[in-house]
Amino acid sequence: MSGQIVFLQAGANFLNIVKENAPTIYETTSLTPQIVGSTGKYDFSLMNLIIPSKAKHKEAALKFAVFLTNKNNQLEFAKLTSVLPVNNEALADSYFKKSSTKEELARKISAEQIQNIGEGVKNSRNKKNIILLTNTALAEIMSGKADVEPTLVELNKKIDEFKE
Repeated sequence: MSGQIVFLQAGANFLNIVKENAPTIYETTSLTPQIVGSTGKYDFSLMNLIIPSKAKHKEAALKFAVFLTNKNNQLEFAKLTSVLPVNNEALADSYFKKSSTKEELARKISAEQIQNIGEGVKNSRNKKNIILLTNTALAEIMSGKADVEPTLVELNKKIDEFKE
C-alpha cells in the first residue's frame, strides 16, 4: 500500500484493503490472473466445512452444511463478502461475469480461476526455491534487466523442474 512493490499475488479481498487505506495506489493498480506453470492450474486457499466424527448433532450439522452450500445462499454470501462460492451454479451467476470496476474484474478473474485449480506452491517441498526463482525473475523484469515474456517462459520451465 506504500507503493514500494510492483507485483503482489493476492486474493481479491486485498483490493478492498488497498482501496480503503491507499486510494492513490488503488487507482494505479492493475489486475491479472495468477502466474501458472505448465499444468495451467491455479493456486487457491481452501476453507473446509467439516462435521467431526464425534459431533453430537451430525444430522443438524449436515442440514446446516447443505443450507450454507446451496446456490442461493452461496451467492448471497459471496455478495456480502469477498469469498467465492463452492457451488458451481452460484459461480455461473452473472454476478461473477461483470468487469466494469476493479472489484468486479477481481471477482471475475477469481471465479474463472476456481474452475481450474490444482496443487500450488504452498504444498511444494521446493517452495523456498520456487519463491526465490519467482522473486529473482520479477526483480530482473522490474529493473529492466530482462524482457517480460522470455523471462516468464524460463521461470515456468524452472518451476516445472522443481515439481517433477
